[in-house]
Amino acid sequence: MEKFKNITPPPVEYNDIDLPGTTLRYIKTGTGPPLIIVPAFVSRIFQWAPMAQFMGQKFTTYFFELPGHGDSTPYPEKFHTHLVPKTIETFADKLDIDRFALMGLSFGGLLGMHTLDYLLPRIDQYIMFCPALSHRALLLSKSKQDFLKLLFNFMRKENVQQKTIDFINHDLTFDFAATYISKFMGIDKDILVEKRLKEIPQKTLDVIAESLNEILSLEYDSPNKPFNVPCFFGMSQYDDLLDYDVTIDIVKGLFSNLHIEKFDLPYHQPPTPFTFEDYNSKFGKFLSNIDKYSLKNIDLT
Repeated sequence: MEKFKNITPPPVEYNDIDLPGTTLRYIKTGTGPPLIIVPAFVSRIFQWAPMAQFMGQKFTTYFFELPGHGDSTPYPEKFHTHLVPKTIETFADKLDIDRFALMGLSFGGLLGMHTLDYLLPRIDQYIMFCPALSHRALLLSKSKQDFLKLLFNFMRKENVQQKTIDFINHDLTFDFAATYISKFMGIDKDILVEKRLKEIPQKTLDVIAESLNEILSLEYDSPNKPFNVPCFFGMSQYDDLLDYDVTIDIVKGLFSNLHIEKFDLPYHQPPTPFTFEDYNSKFGKFLSNIDKYSLKNIDLT
């Protein structure tokens, strides 16, 4: 196992790029073959820059905020997963990136799979980190899932979104909302606070409603399976949001060239973001194994 100790994080460049339908805020960090990270919803650069820097030890890494999140402008139409692969395509084209590695985090795992389907000839390896690929993997009862479907369908309405924002942003009701969401969905309350739930604008709430509706009904499949693209899968067997066994069974059916790393962290996402040092300590072996199959070792002919 390669050791990553006493290493200075690679510097981060912050940029905006104008694309059809959106202006993306993104960062670039590291050196090596290009890697585009597809984030989960409500993922902000300030939370995930250490992850990008961690991967930047082996890749020239790009991490962007999804349209409608942070400083990325929303699509003119309703958010849908099929829009993201086209955005990644134009993002790579504008940066003169022909071929690249792809990484999907949580809900970004689903977005990454759609991107793999859409841009298969340009993707040399796919890295999956605790991906959400099926409603069957959600550790929520059917009754809770059915209730959430109704709730998020209701939240698609603009007037409802504004009332929700007003409710969340009020000091007296924020704690109640965060506590309820935490207990109902099994998400640590500190995560909701860290994600700055009170600062979520209406444009982001709209994306969240659309995304969660899809998560609660999704069952990813592809006519292109099994993919021959090398896939590097990492997930905790104690994930508190997604069932490990269900997820791994799905992934095994999708890839013929699969490397699996099993972690023992007691959560889907840490209550507070990991530092660069945390990533090196907890996932150094995972990165080392990815490096064994890096672009310099892949036959591109």
